[in-house]
Amino acid sequence: MFKMFSFWLPIISIIIIIYNILGYDDNNILLIKMNPVLNEIINVDPYRNWMVNVQENKLLATSYVVHLFTFFIYGLIIDSFIIRFKSKKQRKNRHGS
Repeated sequence: MFKMFSFWLPIISIIIIIYNILGYDDNNILLIKMNPVLNEIINVDPYRNWMVNVQENKLLATSYVVHLFTFFIYGLIIDSFIIRFKSKKQRKNRHGS
């Protein structure tokens, strides 16, 4: 479990979220700009209103949930590639090719 990206990337996401909530990321660079999914959907009208309070210029909890969810999905994708690569390598070694 501790060797899985699907474990560590959500932990990193939680650290980024806490960093943002504490006010150290005023421009939301770590939270929004470093997450390709959030960076794209934050500029689309219906989603922007779900994620940002425009009057107060503050992020809503939805932004944090989406950030955590996307990092978990990124971890699952990376883990699946690693598992697939390892299984191909093991099959190749068993057959002696």
